[in-house]
Amino acid sequence: MGADERKEPKTVPQAIEQAVRFHQEGRLGEAERLYREALRASPRNFEAHHLLGALKLQQGEAAEAERLIGAALDVAGPGGRAAPA
Repeated sequence: MGADERKEPKTVPQAIEQAVRFHQEGRLGEAERLYREALRASPRNFEAHHLLGALKLQQGEAAEAERLIGAALDVAGPGGRAAPA
């Protein structure tokens, strides 16, 4: 286990970055926990909504995935550009 895996991320971008690593490694529970932490700290974070939605789709939870990706699209707004985290 690397040092970056033992310490908790301090910022939302760090949490998402670590969650993506876990997601790519197949450590979905750990990735989900960090995506949700990012959303608690930044409820209108496009990336966290979108990536958690993708994770839930991978887990076969289509309704939850649709809700989360819909929330990401709401954050992005009509122009399709995500607001800063």
